[in-house]
Amino acid sequence: FLGVRFLPFLGMTQDQIDIFMIVVLGTWFLSLIITFFLILLYFDEKKAAFWLIGSYTILSFLLTLLFMGLFNQYGGGMFVAAIISLYLGCRILISRLNEIDYTTFCSQPIVYKEKITGIERLLKRFGSLEE
Repeated sequence: FLGVRFLPFLGMTQDQIDIFMIVVLGTWFLSLIITFFLILLYFDEKKAAFWLIGSYTILSFLLTLLFMGLFNQYGGGMFVAAIISLYLGCRILISRLNEIDYTTFCSQPIVYKEKITGIERLLKRFGSLEE
Protein backbone atom coordinates (compact mmCIF):
# COMPACT_ATOMS: atom_id res chain seq x y z
CA PHE A 1 0.00 0.00 0.00
CA LEU A 2 1.64 3.17 -1.19
CA GLY A 3 -1.23 5.14 0.30
CA VAL A 4 -0.18 4.15 3.81
CA ARG A 5 3.21 5.77 3.22
CA PHE A 6 1.86 9.00 1.73
CA LEU A 7 -1.40 9.54 3.65
CA PRO A 8 0.30 10.74 6.87
CA PHE A 9 1.91 13.54 4.85
CA LEU A 10 -1.60 14.70 3.90
CA GLY A 11 -2.48 15.08 7.57
CA MET A 12 -4.54 11.92 8.01
CA THR A 13 -4.64 10.27 11.42
CA GLN A 14 -3.92 6.59 12.02
CA ASP A 15 -7.65 5.87 12.47
CA GLN A 16 -8.38 7.42 9.08
CA ILE A 17 -5.61 5.39 7.46
CA ASP A 18 -7.00 2.18 9.01
CA ILE A 19 -10.46 3.00 7.65
CA PHE A 20 -8.92 3.75 4.25
CA MET A 21 -7.19 0.34 4.11
CA ILE A 22 -10.36 -1.55 5.06
CA VAL A 23 -12.47 0.36 2.53
CA VAL A 24 -9.90 -0.15 -0.25
CA LEU A 25 -9.88 -3.92 0.36
CA GLY A 26 -13.68 -3.98 0.54
CA THR A 27 -13.90 -2.06 -2.73
CA TRP A 28 -11.53 -4.51 -4.39
CA PHE A 29 -13.76 -7.42 -3.36
CA LEU A 30 -16.79 -5.44 -4.53
CA SER A 31 -15.19 -5.00 -7.96
CA LEU A 32 -14.86 -8.78 -8.18
CA ILE A 33 -18.55 -9.13 -7.25
CA ILE A 34 -19.48 -6.72 -10.03
CA THR A 35 -17.37 -8.76 -12.45
CA PHE A 36 -19.26 -11.92 -11.46
CA PHE A 37 -22.51 -9.96 -11.81
CA LEU A 38 -21.62 -8.99 -15.38
CA ILE A 39 -20.63 -12.56 -16.25
CA LEU A 40 -23.96 -13.83 -14.91
CA LEU A 41 -25.80 -11.24 -16.99
CA TYR A 42 -23.79 -12.28 -20.04
CA PHE A 43 -25.07 -15.84 -19.61
CA ASP A 44 -28.62 -14.45 -19.14
CA GLU A 45 -28.80 -15.55 -15.50
CA LYS A 46 -30.86 -12.57 -14.37
CA LYS A 47 -32.27 -14.21 -11.27
CA ALA A 48 -28.84 -15.35 -10.06
CA ALA A 49 -27.40 -11.88 -10.73
CA PHE A 50 -30.25 -10.35 -8.74
CA TRP A 51 -29.57 -12.68 -5.80
CA LEU A 52 -25.87 -11.86 -5.88
CA ILE A 53 -26.33 -8.08 -5.80
CA GLY A 54 -29.30 -8.33 -3.43
CA SER A 55 -27.32 -10.42 -0.97
CA TYR A 56 -24.47 -7.91 -1.02
CA THR A 57 -26.86 -5.01 -0.48
CA ILE A 58 -28.67 -6.58 2.47
CA LEU A 59 -25.48 -7.96 4.04
CA SER A 60 -23.72 -4.62 3.67
CA PHE A 61 -26.59 -2.77 5.32
CA LEU A 62 -26.96 -5.19 8.23
CA LEU A 63 -23.25 -5.74 8.84
CA THR A 64 -22.56 -2.00 8.70
CA LEU A 65 -25.15 -1.47 11.42
CA LEU A 66 -23.62 -4.33 13.41
CA PHE A 67 -20.02 -3.18 13.03
CA MET A 68 -20.89 0.43 13.81
CA GLY A 69 -22.93 -0.54 16.85
CA LEU A 70 -20.67 -3.16 18.40
CA PHE A 71 -17.15 -2.35 17.25
CA ASN A 72 -17.40 1.30 16.15
CA GLN A 73 -15.54 0.23 13.00
CA TYR A 74 -16.13 2.18 9.79
CA GLY A 75 -15.94 0.10 6.61
CA GLY A 76 -15.87 -3.26 8.38
CA GLY A 77 -19.43 -4.15 7.43
CA MET A 78 -18.81 -3.42 3.78
CA PHE A 79 -15.58 -5.45 3.83
CA VAL A 80 -17.15 -8.54 5.44
CA ALA A 81 -20.28 -8.28 3.25
CA ALA A 82 -18.10 -8.12 0.15
CA ILE A 83 -16.15 -11.23 1.18
CA ILE A 84 -19.33 -13.21 1.96
CA SER A 85 -21.01 -12.08 -1.26
CA LEU A 86 -17.90 -12.90 -3.28
CA TYR A 87 -17.98 -16.44 -1.88
CA LEU A 88 -21.69 -16.65 -2.74
CA GLY A 89 -20.97 -15.29 -6.22
CA CYS A 90 -18.28 -17.93 -6.78
CA ARG A 91 -20.71 -20.66 -5.78
CA ILE A 92 -23.48 -19.29 -8.03
CA LEU A 93 -21.19 -18.80 -11.02
CA ILE A 94 -19.62 -22.25 -10.73
CA SER A 95 -23.03 -23.93 -10.47
CA ARG A 96 -24.34 -22.01 -13.50
CA LEU A 97 -21.23 -22.79 -15.55
CA ASN A 98 -21.56 -26.49 -14.71
CA GLU A 99 -25.06 -26.39 -16.24
CA ILE A 100 -24.08 -24.31 -19.29
CA ASP A 101 -24.52 -27.18 -21.79
CA TYR A 102 -28.07 -27.84 -20.64
CA THR A 103 -28.89 -24.13 -20.55
CA THR A 104 -27.52 -23.59 -24.03
CA PHE A 105 -28.87 -26.59 -25.91
CA CYS A 106 -31.69 -28.25 -23.97
CA SER A 107 -33.68 -25.34 -22.65
CA GLN A 108 -34.59 -24.00 -26.10
CA PRO A 109 -38.23 -24.54 -27.09
CA ILE A 110 -38.89 -27.05 -29.87
CA VAL A 111 -41.88 -25.12 -31.20
CA TYR A 112 -41.67 -21.34 -31.08
CA LYS A 113 -44.79 -19.57 -29.86
CA GLU A 114 -44.77 -15.79 -29.85
CA LYS A 115 -45.69 -14.28 -26.52
CA ILE A 116 -47.73 -11.10 -26.27
CA THR A 117 -46.49 -8.69 -23.64
CA GLY A 118 -48.68 -6.63 -21.36
CA ILE A 119 -47.77 -3.43 -23.21
CA GLU A 120 -48.79 -4.99 -26.54
CA ARG A 121 -52.15 -6.01 -25.08
CA LEU A 122 -52.69 -2.51 -23.74
CA LEU A 123 -51.82 -0.93 -27.10
CA LYS A 124 -54.14 -3.34 -28.94
CA ARG A 125 -56.93 -2.43 -26.56
CA PHE A 126 -56.54 1.25 -27.39
CA GLY A 127 -56.16 0.52 -31.10
CA SER A 128 -52.64 1.93 -31.38
CA LEU A 129 -51.12 -1.37 -32.44
CA GLU A 130 -52.32 -3.14 -35.58
CA GLU A 131 -52.11 -6.92 -35.91
